[in-house]
Amino acid sequence: MDHYNVCLQSCISRANAHQIIVYYDFPGVGSSWDSAHTLPKIDWVQTENTAEHRLSVLFDTGGFYCTLDMIFLKSWELLRHNNAVVASQLVQRKKIYNYVIGSVAASDFIAEYANAYDATDMIPYDIVERNDVTLLKRNAFYPVAISSKDFYKGSLPNLMTSYSIHLWNTKNLTLAKLRKSGIGPEVDKILDPSKNITPIKITSGLCSFD
Repeated sequence: MDHYNVCLQSCISRANAHQIIVYYDFPGVGSSWDSAHTLPKIDWVQTENTAEHRLSVLFDTGGFYCTLDMIFLKSWELLRHNNAVVASQLVQRKKIYNYVIGSVAASDFIAEYANAYDATDMIPYDIVERNDVTLLKRNAFYPVAISSKDFYKGSLPNLMTSYSIHLWNTKNLTLAKLRKSGIGPEVDKILDPSKNITPIKITSGLCSFD
């Protein structure tokens, strides 16, 4: 869980979040889990952490849902002023993953998606098309492909238009491996804010919409 703690720490130290909530099914075990619970400014809520529950929270309160394996790269302030926000993984195949969803409360988009949810990671393209949803390009949230090997060898992708990097729950990902990746220097900066290594500004968290 060490690399997840990096995501959480970036959220705490650099977000302009009104509230940060981590939903989980069952308590973890071990030093990493214990360490995560000592982090300030996070509300830990044990619940049936299903997709239906996440969509219900978005519908009731609005904000951003993100998977925990997400490293944020810059302010999401501009995204807050949309009715809803998602990003396309593959435009030509009309694939839209649900790993990042932003929405105002009581959104027709969220209500329709909740009714159509089929236990997959995809949001139906036609639901996005007929609702007021801002569809960003893949690079916004998913600049690193799930099959990327170069990234973990130290190659840094073009992040000019990226808000975050999704780590795809990479198998056997450790903090040591993440430090050797293309954003290794920034990981060190997250863990030790006194290190001014790169110009990338990290922000994350749940933000309420206007």
